[in-house]
Amino acid sequence: MKIKRLAYHYKLWGWQLEPVEFTHLNLLVGASSVGKTQIIKAILDLKQIANGEALSGVVWEIEFSINGTAYRWLGETETIGIVQGFINIFKDAEQPTKHRPKILREQLFQDAEQLIERTQTTIKFKGIELPVKLSTFQSVLSLLNEDDHIAPIHHGFNKIIYKMEQVTQLISAEQVPLFRLDLSDEKYQTLEGIRTSDLTTHLKLALVYENVPDIFAEIKERFIELFPHVEDLKFEILERGLDVVPYLCIREHGMTNWMPSSRISSGMIKSLIFIANLYLCDDGTVILMDEFENSLGVNCITILDDMMLEDRDLQFIITSHHPYIINNVPMSHWRIVTRKGDVVTVKTAHELELGRSKHEAFMQLIQLAEFTDGIINE
Repeated sequence: MKIKRLAYHYKLWGWQLEPVEFTHLNLLVGASSVGKTQIIKAILDLKQIANGEALSGVVWEIEFSINGTAYRWLGETETIGIVQGFINIFKDAEQPTKHRPKILREQLFQDAEQLIERTQTTIKFKGIELPVKLSTFQSVLSLLNEDDHIAPIHHGFNKIIYKMEQVTQLISAEQVPLFRLDLSDEKYQTLEGIRTSDLTTHLKLALVYENVPDIFAEIKERFIELFPHVEDLKFEILERGLDVVPYLCIREHGMTNWMPSSRISSGMIKSLIFIANLYLCDDGTVILMDEFENSLGVNCITILDDMMLEDRDLQFIITSHHPYIINNVPMSHWRIVTRKGDVVTVKTAHELELGRSKHEAFMQLIQLAEFTDGIINE
């Protein structure tokens, strides 16, 4: 999946995002409280709606592509006040769906063809009204997720991931979670099979260590670029009956013994999982990260920049206001976020007529009122 264009309106809060265009790499920059995080949340909201969640008071229009096919999805939900919504749920706990916000309207286009047209009373699929009464609280993307036309879209929205998966510190091999996993399963023997599985990144990394050593070697090399005091990485894969325990170990220069994962810093773990995700997530994944510098070390941006040159069908939408991060992303990928009242606008470096060189553009950017202030009062 690749998101091309997004417009969003929280009717309940009054917050509105003017249409914004996205490419494969998008760095949202701007002052605090202008709406960078809300853009990330809007995309996550649409993932929830596509999975059948009922969100109150939102209007959306999103354009995206999946395997070369263009789609446009529009919709609006009923507005229910937060306080009244909670009161209604507690008053009628046995029928909470009665008080969920309804889908007021919904449209889905595939290229130039309209697949879905939904009103409050009818749902038409390719121009024919569906004879079956369907839930008024769920999106058609959820209700018809097994249909051949809808399934790729539903699957595409589930390829949106937030912040990248992180592995918590593991105290000992006995406390590593057990996984019911058949290591001899053919689908885990290839890189493609591992990428398309629904396993955690931790497990995927253990599987490439066992079955695709050349990819594990690349991941390890990238990791050592960030932490040159590291000499080697490996997994101890312990089998307990039908369960397996993948146990990460590290060895630093000058050390005789391997260091267990419980002694690896959280920063190193996060960086390793970040790199592993770039290699091991499925093609078509959309990766959202809020405040890149807080989620990962700033040096990880160089790995991301290198990976964008690789032949991976991934999309990144990340936020930051750290000068090092901004200066290490090509200015063609900058998206400068500003807010006037409740309306958020996103502009490119080209639209703001920033300098021709990245350094010149960066120096102009940090002096722009749109970047330093962000909130426009006039």
